[in-house]
Amino acid sequence: MVWLNVRVECEKLADGMEIAEDVIDSSGRILLKAPQIVDASLRKVLGSRRIPSVVTRIWKEKESEELLSELRVEMASLCERHRYLKNDQRRMDSVKLFARAFALSKNTQLPPGESLCNE
Repeated sequence: MVWLNVRVECEKLADGMEIAEDVIDSSGRILLKAPQIVDASLRKVLGSRRIPSVVTRIWKEKESEELLSELRVEMASLCERHRYLKNDQRRMDSVKLFARAFALSKNTQLPPGESLCNE
């Protein structure tokens, strides 16, 4: 999952939403410093200042292909950083450990047979 910033109309704000960016009035003054959690009093302030919308932060699931692409990029970068180890077992141990941590944290792994480091 990742955080996304999304613009939401103030009348659609619900308690518990998080305002992710400072709220600025038409004169360029900061009315509200982010982050702030939305509640009834905050909605009232926004309404009285005629603020049409704010940027909120939400969680979004990443697509599996997007995660797999990220994993491949990170793996290539790690293999490059460890290139001085050549065929040393420490290189593969490090790469395998990273791949396992990525798989556990993001529930994504390389397809069977795809090598960890392309030589």
